Amino acid sequence: MTDAVNVYSAPDTSGRLFEVQPADAAHRDEMLWIEGPLSRPHDLQSAVGSLRVVDEGLLEKVNGSARWRECQYAFDGGSWHKRLYALSALSTKKLGVAHHFALLAQCHAPRRATTFDLSDRWAIALGSED
Repeated sequence: MTDAVNVYSAPDTSGRLFEVQPADAAHRDEMLWIEGPLSRPHDLQSAVGSLRVVDEGLLEKVNGSARWRECQYAFDGGSWHKRLYALSALSTKKLGVAHHFALLAQCHAPRRATTFDLSDRWAIALGSED
């Protein structure tokens, strides 16, 4: 299965190379971003700042781990949710080497199930070929 998404270049100031938006996004700010590889695991505690944490969990991966924390906040007159993932992908060729990534997904509250299903699948699929 292929996910229907639109890929956009990100502003230079964002620190990201691109933004991914589900093709059926209901709002222009419904997006996913991947950052990395990072020099160390993404710190979920400091990443959420003052946002209200509403859920957290761990996804099973074949080659690493995917911890996530979900926050709720007000934006553009509505309730929004942001899920931040700290991903580690174990190297398939170098014993004991892990590559660290961050994945962020955000959406208007009514789109949580659809958007976070997509981001969960991406988090699980992110691996290493080196």
